[in-house]
Amino acid sequence: MKLILTYLSLAILFLLLTYHTRIYADFIASYSNLVIIPLLILLVIINIILIYHYTLKKQKNLKIPHLVIVLFTILFGLHLACNYHQSKKEITYELYISPSIMLKQRGYEIKLYANETYEINDSWHGESNHYFRTYKLSGDTLLFKDPAVEDKTEDQITTYYKKDHKTGNFKSLNKGYNDLKSQH
Repeated sequence: MKLILTYLSLAILFLLLTYHTRIYADFIASYSNLVIIPLLILLVIINIILIYHYTLKKQKNLKIPHLVIVLFTILFGLHLACNYHQSKKEITYELYISPSIMLKQRGYEIKLYANETYEINDSWHGESNHYFRTYKLSGDTLLFKDPAVEDKTEDQITTYYKKDHKTGNFKSLNKGYNDLKSQH
């Protein structure tokens, strides 16, 4: 039990660091991350130093601290590899909805990836939400396979679109929704 409590704070700090640095699942990016991430890294380093200090003070074997830190480092490395893989996906289409005064200057950027996943980047002053799901492009029809996409985008993006080959844009098949404009 004492062993678990000794490393629990380190595990929680690594989980928080992983949570704030992930880009392969829905996440929020903000300027506050410029403070939070370095603070978490500093706390992890202090925690590791304290663990080694107390282990050496009791003149115990350093095998367990080494194994725990190597395990957390490997897991965080796998996390970074997933981030790298996400950032290197092949983009099939880059689409957007222009910001407007009614949307509090928000804009939506949509990336359709070759592996039939998409990312919606909902950005505004100092923050952005990133949503990841799958889509289906059958002929000229685009289907976002997320029934909550309308709620996530404040009714700016819907589930069905048809491609306009003249402009390269996608026209909404549901009334009252914006068209997706091509960035190419």
